[in-house]
Amino acid sequence: TYYIDGYAEVVSGGRHRAQLYSVTAAATKIMGTSGYGRDDNNEDTTGSYIKGMFTVTGASEVFEIRHRSNDGGSNIASGYGVPEYYTPIEIWKLD
Repeated sequence: TYYIDGYAEVVSGGRHRAQLYSVTAAATKIMGTSGYGRDDNNEDTTGSYIKGMFTVTGASEVFEIRHRSNDGGSNIASGYGVPEYYTPIEIWKLD
């Protein structure tokens, strides 16, 4: 059993939601919170939080963080010339 804590953000993305998805099982493991970023060019940044416990069904199970926005919102680079991180995720293995 594992625990995930993270979020996926969007700028001016209207309604959006992220999920932990098992590609192997073709199933959502954890659905993130619903978010809303105004789409009127105010460049609001909001997050969809993914938190909870999940199990791995096989040694080679493949996961993705999927994030959908109803109007194609994205993120804005900081411009500091360093790698950008838009989806910080932490995963712990539980005993």
